Amino acid sequence: MTEKVLKYFNLISQCPRSSGNEAKVADFLVNFAKEHNLEYYKDKNNNVLIKKYGKKEPIILQSHTDMVCVSEPDYQIDFLTQPIKTVIEGDFLSAYKTSLGADNGIGVAIILSLLDSNNDYSIEALFTTDEEVTMTGALNFDYSKLTSKKLISLDGISDEEIINGCASICDMKINFNPNFIKQNKKGYKLVVKGLKGGHSGADINLNIGNANNIMVEILSSLNNVELESFEGGNQFNFIANYATSTFASKDFKSKFETLKKQMENKYPTLILECEDIEINKIISEQDSAKLLCLLSKIKTGVIVGNNENIILSQNLSSVSLFKGLIKISQRGHNEEIENDNINKLKILSQKNDFNFEIFDKQNGFESIKNSTLTKDICNNYKNLFNKNLKVVNKHISVEACIFKQKMVDADIVIISPKILGVHSTKERVFIPSIQKVCKLLQSIL
Repeated sequence: MTEKVLKYFNLISQCPRSSGNEAKVADFLVNFAKEHNLEYYKDKNNNVLIKKYGKKEPIILQSHTDMVCVSEPDYQIDFLTQPIKTVIEGDFLSAYKTSLGADNGIGVAIILSLLDSNNDYSIEALFTTDEEVTMTGALNFDYSKLTSKKLISLDGISDEEIINGCASICDMKINFNPNFIKQNKKGYKLVVKGLKGGHSGADINLNIGNANNIMVEILSSLNNVELESFEGGNQFNFIANYATSTFASKDFKSKFETLKKQMENKYPTLILECEDIEINKIISEQDSAKLLCLLSKIKTGVIVGNNENIILSQNLSSVSLFKGLIKISQRGHNEEIENDNINKLKILSQKNDFNFEIFDKQNGFESIKNSTLTKDICNNYKNLFNKNLKVVNKHISVEACIFKQKMVDADIVIISPKILGVHSTKERVFIPSIQKVCKLLQSIL
């Protein structure tokens, strides 16, 4: 079964599938259904539903087709037109210098492998789009097309847990108009790199460092900073591992080695690079200080709670002085605390004459802990592997929250193979866990 899953994963990896760009993979899924004489439905958002009915009541198996697209700074790829290159080393599947898209492509491949089976399975396979940005696919799908009230999503990251709840998410933007002044002077280029990067929910409690926050901390410790550029991060749901800034400062040269040592001691993989350059435009020292002051108050990590019990987290996802744009992602499990933090960010923006807006907001979800589907999966897991499956409420934000709103009576859970380094260029799948999940699904079907 594992070989078949890897075959289908390689095939969908040939389809560029960044969020909002899922047309090719949707066409691939439709062609798959036609080739296997299966009923299918595709909507205007490129959601695809494929049905295979046997003798039993069907179960919905779900995965999203889009992926987070990030690459190493030295690797040029157009994610809109070019496929990723998959690599197998030992027990791990990864990609060459890009994110892998196992979130959630490995789930898509597993479902296709089960559909491409001679076994008498009853499956309603739902493939949704744009999960990594606005969840447009799940929000706009016609749920009357489904008959089952049991939904197993494969959008997780661990083969040792079953997820029955997830965090809410709020993606926010702060917009501003940088007032550039033409001015030629000596300056510096500072690069922050070497960080692991990661998922802004699953990895938020790990001390992996955010390149944007590190850049802000360094620049805020200097005097007379005049910024020419500050570019770091891109995706809302990715903890930035690369940032670059060009600027003028009177005391940077004298402080750099001390700052470098402090930061590299704090983050062992961190690399700080500096070079002298000529700059030809700046925003004023006052405007630079205002921007850095605001950014210094936007922390990345667990804001309320602790590593074991996260109530609220935040990620300074992206900073672009060129675009006049700051992106922030928040996840939480307490509506009052979440709204209070959103309001603080709004007030902070307004005090600095910046424009604050909520880009996307989704509630979390929680299924009944001892639901029939949860108990069946846990019992089968125990029988198959002689271990207990952990039932968890996860600090990630997934489409299950929308499925629960649209199908109030549905029994919804999430299982998955083991995926490491999600949303980063270090993303990889532990190959033996694929067979493990396939066996578990086969036993349920």
